[in-house]
Amino acid sequence: MTLSSTTNSDPNHSDADSTHCDGLLFASSGERVSTMFMENCDLNMQNNINSSMSTSSSDHQQYTNQNAIHATARPEGSSSALGPPTVFSIQPTGSKQSTTSAPAKVPMPPRKRYAVPCQFPQVPFDHRRTANRIWNVKKKHRTEINADMWDGQNHYGKKTVEKLTEWNKNWCSFGTRARGIKRINRDAYTPEQFYEEFMVTKTPVIVTGCMDGWPAMENWTLEHLEKRFPHQQFKCGEDDAGRRLRIKFKYFADYCRKQRDDSPIYLFQSALQEETGSNTLLSDFTVPDIMPFDFFNLVGADKKPPYRWFCIGPKRSGTTVHKDPLGTSAWNAVVTGAKRWVLFEPQVDKKLVKSKELRLKHEDDEAIDYFLNILPRIKDQIVLENKDVRIYEEVQRRGEVIFVPQNWWHGVVNLEDSIAITQNFCGYAEFDEVWKVTRKQRHMLAQRWLSQLKKYRPECYDRAKYLDQKYPMESDDVPRAMMIPISISTVSRTPSASARHGCRHTTFRRTSRSCCSTQSSRAQKFRGGKPRN
Repeated sequence: MTLSSTTNSDPNHSDADSTHCDGLLFASSGERVSTMFMENCDLNMQNNINSSMSTSSSDHQQYTNQNAIHATARPEGSSSALGPPTVFSIQPTGSKQSTTSAPAKVPMPPRKRYAVPCQFPQVPFDHRRTANRIWNVKKKHRTEINADMWDGQNHYGKKTVEKLTEWNKNWCSFGTRARGIKRINRDAYTPEQFYEEFMVTKTPVIVTGCMDGWPAMENWTLEHLEKRFPHQQFKCGEDDAGRRLRIKFKYFADYCRKQRDDSPIYLFQSALQEETGSNTLLSDFTVPDIMPFDFFNLVGADKKPPYRWFCIGPKRSGTTVHKDPLGTSAWNAVVTGAKRWVLFEPQVDKKLVKSKELRLKHEDDEAIDYFLNILPRIKDQIVLENKDVRIYEEVQRRGEVIFVPQNWWHGVVNLEDSIAITQNFCGYAEFDEVWKVTRKQRHMLAQRWLSQLKKYRPECYDRAKYLDQKYPMESDDVPRAMMIPISISTVSRTPSASARHGCRHTTFRRTSRSCCSTQSSRAQKFRGGKPRN
């Protein structure tokens, strides 16, 4: 049996020869049988056929031929037909075939993008699920752009990183306002000398020789880490609701090697001590002995705000200029790769540092765009207006540790695929500013910290009490839901609504919310952390 489609331009034709396109004609045992009209036929198509029959036979022949082209043939024995109603007839084998052209396949509708991601057609990933996992992270991490527009500016093809590497050639136009960051060797300074020369004066510096003997210098490569943590989930961003976005390391390493995005996904893992898989990274490095003791260690690792980040930044990734939280200082150690830094002194106006008005409409608000477009315009504006502003820039390479003083504006872009570890801390030089900010923004943390300082660091406790008297907190600075005095001895133990409702915590005098709900809401703020470097 052979399937063919027939057409007829004569409206008075007989049923023995052919049939209209509003029905299907079947053959069995070599004989024609009558057809059954479809119950839900297309009325519009029927009207078009009737109207065409009243016109010239040539016009009608052209119309029916077009319908025959879009007909979809079904295999022999099929009980149904696909596509719109059309003319089908089944003829015995060896009978005269129709002279019309063979039916063409109906084009399938395009698949939905979210159903089958078709990104990176030019990038063959090693893992078959990498493209899908990266796509899911992208569409949640940056909802303001489409996930397939992460390479819209083609920084990969334009080789903009090479231009950023040659930034020091433009210093001559910026004059004496351009500053480099001093480099020193660890063996040339004692911790006391380092404290007096750089920490007290709040001067950024790059130190070499602090990472000698770290196991991380040999173990922290993409290949080694991929074998070590193939299925471990790492944080690589947040969605609009602040929820963490995680991805298996084997997929991120695959993406890191093949990506061509303008500003790639940045992996930054905090709270390593709480992660069952990645906590072994803590044994691969030690805090440089030239850095001071962190007074936040007194509150315990579980109560301490986010302070340590394990970072893997692909080429062209980074962070725009920002200040670290709570007035802390920071050190950043590069194990693999290279980073370009820019720093502004604390007194420089935020509006000048950000300079969002200098960003053009088609430009993105990412680190690569800041260094490539915004920073040169800031320099031109400073020269044009003759402002007394100094800009510190330097490239940090493998085996170097940079010290970023408290309240300094700083931004970074990765010139190569980089792996680094960074920590924030509060020493003697930072204590005054950190305490004033902490008591205002982190009341529960300030309470616990003050009690531990009184027990283990009496000199810091006395300093905190002195600062409370010299800089009293305004009533507007105290949250209404947590009216807790700074002095522990004067805390009110009066039962509140939370105690009457069975709250197991010791309660203080509050206005509306219970102890548990207040701690839960404040715990959400602890998850934010600082922008990654």
